Amino acid sequence: MFAYIDESGNTGQNLFDENQPIFMSAALITKDDFDVNFSSQVKLLAKRTGVGTLHAAEMGIAQISPIANDLAKTIRDAKAKVHICKVKKVDLAAIKLFDAIFDSGENLAVPWHSYNIPKLRLLLLIKFSSLL
Repeated sequence: MFAYIDESGNTGQNLFDENQPIFMSAALITKDDFDVNFSSQVKLLAKRTGVGTLHAAEMGIAQISPIANDLAKTIRDAKAKVHICKVKKVDLAAIKLFDAIFDSGENLAVPWHSYNIPKLRLLLLIKFSSLL
């Protein structure tokens, strides 16, 4: 199993950067080594667009669009799965604060069941988030 992961929106200590309120990560998951089996196709696509490597942030939509169908075909041929995670940073901050306060392993005043039973934890998190 191979996973190729990239992220976008990491602003480091500036979690509440108004220009990047979203954090995203994406993973290309394959059973076989994608680099070994499909690097020649990816290099050809990069050459067609006149870039050294395929990197969306550097290329922009204008350079990606002409090769999008061929890139999608390569991903299908690899039988790859793509997983994307999108998180609002303000929600992430609330969840991290919630965990710091209500994790029953960290805070012995919290009853075990209120944090370790998922339905109860989520209910408590919703209430906590609404207060924030």
